[in-house]
Amino acid sequence: MAAVIAGLGGCANPLDELSESGVEKIVEEGLNSADGEGDSDVDLGIGGSADLPDDWPAEIPAPAGNVVMSTKIDGSWTASISTDTAGVEAYLAELESSGFVSGDEIDLGGMTSATYSASGPYAVTVSSITDDEAAEVVMNVMVLPDEQVE
Repeated sequence: MAAVIAGLGGCANPLDELSESGVEKIVEEGLNSADGEGDSDVDLGIGGSADLPDDWPAEIPAPAGNVVMSTKIDGSWTASISTDTAGVEAYLAELESSGFVSGDEIDLGGMTSATYSASGPYAVTVSSITDDEAAEVVMNVMVLPDEQVE
């Protein structure tokens, strides 16, 4: 699956875009039926057509950059953003200026992760992986309802 998703990243050909939306639909339907009841709330965006889910929580700043992949599954949201180090730093500063406080942080050199919480209903985890050769950073933003963060 990862190879399929990676191959969809820079599609501009209309046939590729149709294929991309077909893959999104198949994955969404598979996730919807994975619970055996077919009532999961799933939204998936992959590659060139990816955008943040329509119902991205208003309390969470929208990350800037190229959305590579996004999901919304049963009240939690994720987005993978192609950006640079300055983009990650700007997003973390925007979270803090929106009232989020940094909690646990991990720095493993080219990979970092930090959890942010606020008095609102959500917690946010921001992780990033740096590709020094390409001068690119993939920032992953995960938004969870507070009751799922324990």
